[in-house]
Amino acid sequence: MRKIIKNNSFIKILNKSNNTLPFIISIPHSGEFLTKELISNLKDGVVLPNTDWYLQDLYNFLEDLGFTVIINKISRYVIDPNRNLEDNNPSFWHSAIYTKTTYGKEMYKSELSKDLKKERLRYYYTYHDNLDALINEKLNHFKKVYLIDLHSFATDIPYDIILGNNYDTTSSTNFKNKIASLFTKEGFRVGCNIKFIGGYIVKNYKNKCESIQIEINYRKYIEDRNFEEEETPIVNKELFKETSDKLRDIFECLKNEI
Repeated sequence: MRKIIKNNSFIKILNKSNNTLPFIISIPHSGEFLTKELISNLKDGVVLPNTDWYLQDLYNFLEDLGFTVIINKISRYVIDPNRNLEDNNPSFWHSAIYTKTTYGKEMYKSELSKDLKKERLRYYYTYHDNLDALINEKLNHFKKVYLIDLHSFATDIPYDIILGNNYDTTSSTNFKNKIASLFTKEGFRVGCNIKFIGGYIVKNYKNKCESIQIEINYRKYIEDRNFEEEETPIVNKELFKETSDKLRDIFECLKNEI
């Protein structure tokens, strides 16, 4: 069943006032809440696939480790905070407000009005206003701040993890290599700047902090299979826990080595 947002609590921040670590973790694409107007305007039978499913649960150890985490609870199909509003390309990979699904299927029975699009912008701006404020607060306590943007993917490519820092322009090579080494030691196959080079979030904040995007393959935490046009896939609990435990070890090492 699709979830409808009912109040203004569409951003979740963990360890907001904890300034013991110079890290901010961003999870912009795992939200499952939709608006009533979106649901009522969807074409019959349309599927909304390729959310970064369950990342807030996969990384639920981050709060205990002391990381500051910002989570977007709104679905990327409402508005995507990892897109540049000034990009006028209407495709899924560029537009903040999608009119087609990730499979290229038309979503809506009627065209979205300017007023509806304007209303959705508040979700976008709220995420970025909060993220920017968290970065500024960290900069009051640390000379260098690290932003890690967490995502997942279903593309059939031979990597478990893809790190994106736009070819070493949004973070240092050393920071990227440090993270790659930690994942490799835990048995993950790691690629860098392959297909996912880092979206708007890491590019937008690169002048304030070292910013990097981490993509994890669905096969490594949901289920080891091919993924099609589907919503809310069923999780292999054993695989999920095994991967989550490895990720905890990685982030614990990261916070102790930076």
